[in-house]
Amino acid sequence: MEPLKPECGKEQIDVRFFGNFQVIAGGELINDSASRARRPWSLLQYLMVNRDKVVSRQQLIEALWPDGASEQPEKALKNLVYRVRSAFAAKGVAYAQDVVIYRGGNYQLNNALPWVFDFELAAGYFREAQKPSLAPGARVELDMRAIELYRGDFLAQQVYEDWVLPYNTYYRSQFFECANNALDALTDEKRHEDIEKVCRRVIVTPLRSVSTWRIWRRWWHRAKNPRRWPTTTRWPTCFSVSWE
Repeated sequence: MEPLKPECGKEQIDVRFFGNFQVIAGGELINDSASRARRPWSLLQYLMVNRDKVVSRQQLIEALWPDGASEQPEKALKNLVYRVRSAFAAKGVAYAQDVVIYRGGNYQLNNALPWVFDFELAAGYFREAQKPSLAPGARVELDMRAIELYRGDFLAQQVYEDWVLPYNTYYRSQFFECANNALDALTDEKRHEDIEKVCRRVIVTPLRSVSTWRIWRRWWHRAKNPRRWPTTTRWPTCFSVSWE
């Protein structure tokens, strides 16, 4: 996977939405995954997924406090922006104050900064792989790149937040389509090690997912058929997770 070139003379900022949310700038992890203070990062996440839009205060308040829990939401919102900027500043990031732009009562992620989002990369590979004119070999490689980025569900720890759930559902569906397409192509090419890699990615998703179960059953039966796979294929380790 070729990294995107940073703009403004700054190192790229890698942002991971699949699995545990992470923001990495200059080799430093900006967000503390051990911290219980999630709301500042929820603010940043919301601005990130809406980064091509100007987001109003009211829209942010409704997304972050859907139950109206904050008595002074506008004051609380300003405090969240301050805490996001402070987290970047604490890691020595020179542009910390420019991460979130506030103008005319609206907020926006600063798109002049060199953000690189895993979900955007995965979606790009997925779209490219859908082109009918693409050669089968090129298509499976794009599917594999998308699958490699999928370290778990989209914002897995916040999946039941109202604004997160539609994105989670969309990217999970996209991932399973990539996985099924890749497995078909890899089977035809007898690329057994790559098949195992795909299956390992599949089982990091919640095991109670219907799509996970279908792929699991499909490849479990194939793996147990000695006439289909060479003795060097490491299927027992791939399927060692219990179905409970």
